[in-house]
Amino acid sequence: MCELLFVYGTLKPIARQRGGRPAHVWGRMWENGSYPAIRLTEPGDGYLIAGLVFGVTDDDLAEFDRREGVAHGWYRRVKEGTTEGEVVRVYEGARCLDGAAALGARWSVVEATGGNVAVWSTEAA
Repeated sequence: MCELLFVYGTLKPIARQRGGRPAHVWGRMWENGSYPAIRLTEPGDGYLIAGLVFGVTDDDLAEFDRREGVAHGWYRRVKEGTTEGEVVRVYEGARCLDGAAALGARWSVVEATGGNVAVWSTEAA
């Protein structure tokens, strides 16, 4: 394992299989069609985005970059700090946010008791 990766969407099943643990980053969630995307924000602006953190290898990152369309500019992998104090990599929406809107329609933001935590879900989830 060479890095920690924070995931909040389609990569969560892999994180669960590998023993991922809960974590949060500050951001805003966007709907880009079939998948959610986040745009990271400064602490206190937006929501605490709930996700999972797990260890990844360089080979994992190369595969996930391919899945997330990094070479095409759909997402970018950036360094970010979690509220739990870890430095992680996060796939932040880039070109996939062109024309996107804040979460709506098929997505809902669920606020956890006592916090401003965003958890995305769909009717099918």
